[in-house]
Amino acid sequence: MPEPETVMTIDLAGEGSPATASSQVLELCEGEPLDLPERAELQPDGSVVLPFEAPATISYRPVDGGEARSESVDHLVLRRLKGAQIRRVMDASRTRAAGLALALCCGISEAKLTLLFKAMEAGDLIAANQVVAALIGVNGEGLPEKAVEQPDGSIVLPLRAPATDGDGTQHAELVFRRFKADALIAMQNAKDLLGTALHRATGLSLKAAAALIDDMDGADVMAAQRVIGFLSGLGRRSGG
Repeated sequence: MPEPETVMTIDLAGEGSPATASSQVLELCEGEPLDLPERAELQPDGSVVLPFEAPATISYRPVDGGEARSESVDHLVLRRLKGAQIRRVMDASRTRAAGLALALCCGISEAKLTLLFKAMEAGDLIAANQVVAALIGVNGEGLPEKAVEQPDGSIVLPLRAPATDGDGTQHAELVFRRFKADALIAMQNAKDLLGTALHRATGLSLKAAAALIDDMDGADVMAAQRVIGFLSGLGRRSGG
């Protein structure tokens, strides 16, 4: 069995038996619904505690030596991602992306997560992936529900959390304008597709747009990507 990394650790803060949520839909921030498994509990800081159906025990030896270790994991603490982490997930291969997103949300290494996969119940993995999907907003097609189309064809997207661009300006919302044909060509040829698209759609400089993406809440990045897809003709279906 390959030896996992040792620098990353599973976050066991708040160890114990979290209260079971009374509803499958919990409220996040300003009344925004967050679709979670019934046993998941939303915390005041926006993280989610997911108790396992059955504890999972993993055994491993640190790659830098030392005694073999054994850990019993009975829950995960999953946290929201920043845009910089979402970029890593988007750049990963299709087979790796889901596992990387879960590892980043949990704050553990991919190697250690692989060991956990071998020990945890399938239902716990399904629930964990559902929490990740809720936290980063991967579900839905077309425009996000919170996006508002304007009479001039532009789209206003309120952000879950304010974010600062590369010029030091903080944004609570973004205004996306319709693309010109040359913008689509620039996006097709861009090394940083998302940064270029945001630059072209909002009028921010390329530097400011790239830095803004990295500072944005991960769910806001995914919502912005949906707006860009809608404006570029790749996702013109309504729904959230």
